[in-house]
Amino acid sequence: MRPTKRISSVSDSAQQARDDGLAEAQLALPRRPRSLRRVAYSIIATYLLLAAVIVSGAAVLITRDRDQETRRAEAELSSLARALEEHVARSFGQMDTVLDALGKQIGENGGPERFGERAMYELTSDWLLRVPQAAIVAAYSRDGSLTSATYQYPLERHEPLPSSVVQRLANTPNALMQIGAPLRAPDSGRWLIPLTRRINQRDGSLAGFLTAALSTSYFEFFYQDIRLTQDDAISVLSSDGTLLLRYPANDAQIGVDFSRNPAMVRPATHATRIVERISWIDSQPRIIAARGLDNYPLIVQVSRPRQTALRRFYANTERIVWGCTLLCGVLAVLAWVVFEDVRRRERARRTLHRLAQSLEARVKERTAELESSNRELLAFSYSVSHDLRAPLRAINGFSHALLEDYAPQLDATGRDYLERVARASVRMGELIDELLKLANVARQPLDIRTIDLSALAEDIAADLRSGAPTRTARFEIQPGMSVAADEPLLRNVLGNLLDNAWKFTRDRDEAVIRVSATEEDGGQCFAVSDNGIGFDMVYAGRLFQPFQQLHGGQGYAGTGIGLASARRIIERHGGKMRAESKPCEGTTIYFTLPRRAAVVRKRRNPQS
Repeated sequence: MRPTKRISSVSDSAQQARDDGLAEAQLALPRRPRSLRRVAYSIIATYLLLAAVIVSGAAVLITRDRDQETRRAEAELSSLARALEEHVARSFGQMDTVLDALGKQIGENGGPERFGERAMYELTSDWLLRVPQAAIVAAYSRDGSLTSATYQYPLERHEPLPSSVVQRLANTPNALMQIGAPLRAPDSGRWLIPLTRRINQRDGSLAGFLTAALSTSYFEFFYQDIRLTQDDAISVLSSDGTLLLRYPANDAQIGVDFSRNPAMVRPATHATRIVERISWIDSQPRIIAARGLDNYPLIVQVSRPRQTALRRFYANTERIVWGCTLLCGVLAVLAWVVFEDVRRRERARRTLHRLAQSLEARVKERTAELESSNRELLAFSYSVSHDLRAPLRAINGFSHALLEDYAPQLDATGRDYLERVARASVRMGELIDELLKLANVARQPLDIRTIDLSALAEDIAADLRSGAPTRTARFEIQPGMSVAADEPLLRNVLGNLLDNAWKFTRDRDEAVIRVSATEEDGGQCFAVSDNGIGFDMVYAGRLFQPFQQLHGGQGYAGTGIGLASARRIIERHGGKMRAESKPCEGTTIYFTLPRRAAVVRKRRNPQS
């Protein structure tokens, strides 16, 4: 009777398992990936942070450079102001000394009126040659009338001394040199700074006045020597704010009162005051360094446009700004590349996840189909074994009955045929049994326990000795071997290996069979070796195939299932099996087992 109902039930259960697997694959949701928006925000935040650091660093550099350039410009202008102060003080001091000496000479001789115009002209012209910065020397009487002048002889114009100067000097016997407002030279039209001193007689009474005009062009050479940039400017002002001279020259500003101008700086004596003002020179912001003279009511100023003073700073700032812009641009491109790479990886991850889902569903479907096929094959093998055993028993029984009951009626050939039929039926029954054993090896669930492999090998060796007590054989079994495995299955493996070693050493005077173990990374390697007939390694690929016998025609009985079954058991435990051999030198079978047995495939209960 064929198991039709069993096969049908097995097919139904396989279909149900396949449907369950597909449903699980469809319902299984992927782990929630990191949001691309969150990644984008993180990249943007990192970029902004780096950009802020770069901009802050650039701002610090720019501020530091500006301070350094400003301090450098202030230091240069301060040095120029001190140099200008010394030059002005020396120039006015020389003029004061000359006027004082000349005034004493004229006063001791009775004053300008006693000398006469010609004598005064010659005397003042001789003194004028001694002072290169002076342009004119003129003498005035007590009432301020002009008596002689180096620019003209005889005099055609008698311009009097300003009354304010006359009154100021006439009322003060020991009055200092008076510095007047700038005026133009009558002969050349150049700007002059009049310097006037009182002439005293021997008794200290007023004898007249002596005036020397300081040429402003004298300072032009000094300006050309000391200026550090084309835009530097120098100015000399009186203490009341009147502009006496300046370079670059501007005739419209000479003599103008700038006391109320914001650019007018009143420093303390021998002290430099540095300010930044809108200058009257060019109406531009300028850095101004001013100093006051000690002996004369004068203020000197040196100025430089802020744009010129910070020219190098602006160039550095431009380079820094361009560098920061370029660096921020590179960072932006890098951030975009990183984001695009993350997005590409996310797309690839999602694609791989979809493929994995699809593959998982297909694997589950194929697994369910394979399990269904295996169950059907098992059911078929059981049915075949069940259905074939009865005919085999009948063939075997009738062949023996014929031999027992009708042997006299048969010739030798007939009896031989019947004996062959009986032996073939027995052989076929053995093959069926071995085939079922091989199927059961793959079907049976594992029961992992710690096994004393040394004791197990000793038991099997004792059984082999008891089966052939007349054989001379020596078993060398390493003591203390233990492993985590399924005991019945491992007994099957070790029994097959030792049985083969026993079988293929039967022609040796003394058979030597060894069982040993060595440590390997992650597990143990066991070896079963003998000194039997061995085999050529060219045929090693057939060794573990079912129904393959390398020595089938040499009188060694067997079905060819033992090593195939042993290898399948070892692989189910997560290990491997291999063989090494040489003809007439013996064979060694190696098999490895992990420290913790791994189930290669968990079989379902076929009855579920």
